[in-house]
Amino acid sequence: MPRVPTGATALTWPGYLVLGLSTLFLGYLLWTKQASSRMKGHRLEELADLLPDQGRIGGTALVYFHTPACSACKSMTPRVENLRRDHPRVFVVDISTNPEAARRFGLLAMPTTLLARDGLVVEVIVGASRLRQAEAFLGAA
Repeated sequence: MPRVPTGATALTWPGYLVLGLSTLFLGYLLWTKQASSRMKGHRLEELADLLPDQGRIGGTALVYFHTPACSACKSMTPRVENLRRDHPRVFVVDISTNPEAARRFGLLAMPTTLLARDGLVVEVIVGASRLRQAEAFLGAA
């Protein structure tokens, strides 16, 4: 009769499946973080034709990319809209109606927020969890 391993070293096919999927997910997260860091240093003028009120791009600006189908965006968009009322240099771009904007900056995940100073992207926030950082950035300007 074959010996079946027991204890902490034994993994069955569901264990290998979970391990493999976890590894893929972590790899995707690292890839999106690395890819989003390449956006730093881009000029917001690259989006000037896609943004309303182009004259406000200089100085400190926040550009928020979202899509209505994104569940994280659904919770964050109202908060960004509130910011937009208080700060004239907050831009909201719906990529479902404007996919060219996402393509130009190589956006891989939604929501993505670009923080820019003097027309250059200085920080990229991927996800909905760090809106306070964006608020502090606008408040410091």
